[in-house]
Amino acid sequence: MVGLLAKERNYRWLFFSGLVNGIGDRFSQVAVLTMLLELTGSGLAVGGALSIRIIPYLLFSYAGGALSDRISRKAMLIITDLIRIPLALSLLLVHGPDDIWLIYVVLFFLAVGEAIYEPARKSFIFEILHDDNHITKVNILEQSLLGFVLVFGSISGGVFSYLIGTKAVFAINGVSFLAGSLLIDFAIIFLVVHHNINRLSQKSH
Repeated sequence: MVGLLAKERNYRWLFFSGLVNGIGDRFSQVAVLTMLLELTGSGLAVGGALSIRIIPYLLFSYAGGALSDRISRKAMLIITDLIRIPLALSLLLVHGPDDIWLIYVVLFFLAVGEAIYEPARKSFIFEILHDDNHITKVNILEQSLLGFVLVFGSISGGVFSYLIGTKAVFAINGVSFLAGSLLIDFAIIFLVVHHNINRLSQKSH
């Protein structure tokens, strides 16, 4: 894994962006479920929150894939990250049972952002790879990343929710989206620099 990330510098930034985003998202998910249980004491409310996160994938995943074929994938990744920052931070406005509606609205639109982000990210990976022979290894690494994020993000989200409170976890999630967009910016910068170096090299020959 380390060798692959060392060789594929552009993908390396995208990988760490996905790592930061994914862990931040799982942080927030656990904190939201904890908050719902504290405010309502209802398993039904928690189940509803989980269902709301699934619906956007059914409705918008195809649209996300279609968009990634028509507009700049780089722009899609950065914009979806930046849009999700105020959404994640808006959970800080939840103070009691009367604000539960806001949790469901935010969860829905965060999931919409993720449903659009993921197809664009997968397409962007193939755009920035230096060596097409690394595709299989990258796919394996992506699956490992998903598993790590689900396990580590969920466990650490529970621990941090207990230690520092759900509100602090929501703030961390907002920061993670900002960090993710910055890491994508680095991937784009390195991609442009590499392209220009190759073009100058070809001209010199």
